Amino acid sequence: MEGSVGFEKSDDPDLFYSLHNVDYEITKMGSGAFQSFFIEFTDVYDFELNTDYELDSLLTTLVNDWGWLSQKTGYLKEIDVSITIW
Repeated sequence: MEGSVGFEKSDDPDLFYSLHNVDYEITKMGSGAFQSFFIEFTDVYDFELNTDYELDSLLTTLVNDWGWLSQKTGYLKEIDVSITIW
């Protein structure tokens, strides 16, 4: 089974800021009493320009956009993330 999941800030701020939208793949291994599951989450840690300058999240938007600018000028690089749970 595979799919994607998006975390909202109201769900969990840590997951929202670190992963946000992730893809996952679940693989069943074995059968009966000896079955287990292999779960892999993948994402790209990067910044996208945010033009939603709401007052309650202004600091978050400014920090994000600073990250986006740093990425565009080559000071930050996109990071491929893979988290495996077995």
